Amino acid sequence: MTNVIVRDVADDDVIVLKQAAAAAGMSLQAYLAAQLHNEAARQRRQKAVSRMRARMSDRSTLTAVEIFESMETIRDERNAGARL
Repeated sequence: MTNVIVRDVADDDVIVLKQAAAAAGMSLQAYLAAQLHNEAARQRRQKAVSRMRARMSDRSTLTAVEIFESMETIRDERNAGARL
């Protein structure tokens, strides 16, 4: 795992994030790590959709294998996010 340091966060933002973490029953560190993970997963899904759209624009149909692989990628990313 990599450590990330974020500097110059507004005091009001920290208060809101601490409250959200407490409401979720998590430490601030765990809450922020989960938020970062969720954002990374969202971006991975967006890239997968963009790749699918690019493939679709190149030809009129997708193969069954391409559809299956895309669904499998999205499912794996969703399941990885559920483990947090």
